[in-house]
Order: sequence, then structure tokens, then C-alpha cells
Amino acid sequence: MRIGPASRGGMKLAGVDKAEVSKEDREVADVLRLWRAQVGKLRSAVSSANANGAALSAIPDLSESPVVKVVKESEGGVVAVKQCIVCALKRNERVVKVDLQVEDVFGEFWVEHWGHKSCVAFWKGHEGELRSR
Repeated sequence: MRIGPASRGGMKLAGVDKAEVSKEDREVADVLRLWRAQVGKLRSAVSSANANGAALSAIPDLSESPVVKVVKESEGGVVAVKQCIVCALKRNERVVKVDLQVEDVFGEFWVEHWGHKSCVAFWKGHEGELRSR
């Protein structure tokens, strides 16, 4: 998407570059294809390590169309005023088979006015590359 100037000092979406969108879709498909080719080996290594006494966590299951589940407050979900700036998920939303063993008790998971801690870390690590888009 391209961001252009708005009439009152804000920003507006000027349009969607379809070539860029199709390129990004191809890149995502390539990453998922590579993930599927290697995930079996990774799962085998993790299960072997766990059998030998290690306590490694489960491997996420990535897909083209992830399922998002809303976690109720009674199940440990905390409602936030805004959604994550980077991924657009709300604080009480979890991606099924990806967000495993999420603890959101004392702010280990969420940064106010930003979103998920992992999204903030990703943004800060790649800020120069992301701002050029």
C-alpha cells in the first residue's frame, strides 16, 4: 500500500500496488513451502530431545490462512483498548496452533500503545527496512 498526504495533516492510503501485493504473496508462499519441507525434521529433533529429558516446547503449525481464536477473560485473556500496531491482532486473540503457551498475566506478552512484545521487537529490529516500504 502507498501512503499519501491527507487534507488535514494526517495520512491516507493512496492505493494498492497490485504487483507489490502479488510479490509479497509469492514470498509468503515460498516461506511456507520451505517451512513445510523442514518442519518434519525439526519436529523429529524436538521429540527426540524431549524423549531424552529436555523440556522443549511444541512446534507451531504455519498455514496460508491461520485461524484466530478469541480468549475469554475467564480463560486468561486480557482485553486491550487498541489492537497491535504491527500484526493488527487484539490482545485477547490467539492464532490457533501458533500461539502456544501464552502467559499474559503481568505484561510479559503485551506492550501498551504498541502491541505484542514480539511484534515490537520485530519492528525495532527491522525498522529501517520496514519504513522504506
